[in-house]
Amino acid sequence: MPWTAWAAVLALALCGAAHLPVHRDGVPLDVLAAAFVLSGLCLLSALALVLVRRPALPLLGAAVPAAALFAAAQLLAGRVEAAWLPRFTAATLVPPWIAAPTAAVAVLTALLALLVRLYAGSAEAVRRP
Repeated sequence: MPWTAWAAVLALALCGAAHLPVHRDGVPLDVLAAAFVLSGLCLLSALALVLVRRPALPLLGAAVPAAALFAAAQLLAGRVEAAWLPRFTAATLVPPWIAAPTAAVAVLTALLALLVRLYAGSAEAVRRP
């Protein structure tokens, strides 16, 4: 497995753990459920990447939007007129100033691993006669 996949595993695991909603103060139940599902998707993506020898394109492709939604929620919390969004970002396990960079790094490393996998797949197709 390439080093980019290992970096994506680490970043996705940290992103999933950082965004676990533990403070339920004033956050609607459906928002908490969505946060649990997205956090679980990040953690399961990291676990699945560890268990496979070669990272699959659909697996890496599913990991990117989950982390991207966390990054977007952290970045838009103070800028959008949604009443639940600041409470959603405050409900995470770590403070928002740590959770936002964690999500951004997870998105970038998962995208890098996806691009490396795409490039490796196209290079193998060219080498085969």
